[in-house]
Amino acid sequence: MKYGMIVKIAIFVAILVVANALLGVVCGRAYRQYEALFFPGPELLNLAIWAFGTMALVAVAAGLLVALVRPFWVIIVSFVLSALAMILAWEMSIVSVALGLVYVVLAIVYARSIVGELNNRLNFSVHPIGEGQGVLLLALVLLVSISFALGYREDAMRRGFIVPPAYKQTVMAMIFPRLQALIESRSELRPEEKAVALEQARQGVEQFWAKIETMLQPYAQFIPVGLALLLGCGCGPPATRRGRLRRASAPLPARPPPHE
Repeated sequence: MKYGMIVKIAIFVAILVVANALLGVVCGRAYRQYEALFFPGPELLNLAIWAFGTMALVAVAAGLLVALVRPFWVIIVSFVLSALAMILAWEMSIVSVALGLVYVVLAIVYARSIVGELNNRLNFSVHPIGEGQGVLLLALVLLVSISFALGYREDAMRRGFIVPPAYKQTVMAMIFPRLQALIESRSELRPEEKAVALEQARQGVEQFWAKIETMLQPYAQFIPVGLALLLGCGCGPPATRRGRLRRASAPLPARPPPHE
């Protein structure tokens, strides 16, 4: 292997490793800041920008590596190293290692399909790379989604809740001023009656949350799974959706002219 080829491989591998290390940092932030999901605002926006940005960076780096680096075993080693960088940047645990292995398997499936498609073409084209990235993007979306879900699960087990208390407080802060204004507008009530009505309204909201948590209690272990699935379905793999749209909108073949 020539020196120039070694340098090229090293550059592409380094880019992929750095991109996955950044993705590991994002997964760690998603794990620690999962409550941002329940409070749309600057924190969630910042986290979403980092998540989508790092996923795009990993997808581009992986596409360049698969398209331009040979032999195939070098690609496999590159994905293993990038997964290790992601795990170390996130945290060393059974879950992160398992997710890293899932990422490696899906990345190798992606690489094998792209390499096979490129080998069957006479001219180089980036079209197969974009078409095949649905599998890789699925792995990346799963990593970030599961990070959020694991953050919720660990905090819920430690503090013993189902609905995050901060979320309940936020909803209470949105609802209670309206209830208070409605009660204060009732001129037929004396001040002490208004105070009683406000307390009853507060207790009613608390009882509502208690009923919700009682209903969800038998399914508490499945809530993190549902949260991860909702996030995964919401984020998509965009490349896969584009592919489906293109296939759905493709023109039908023209009918042959009738024989006379």
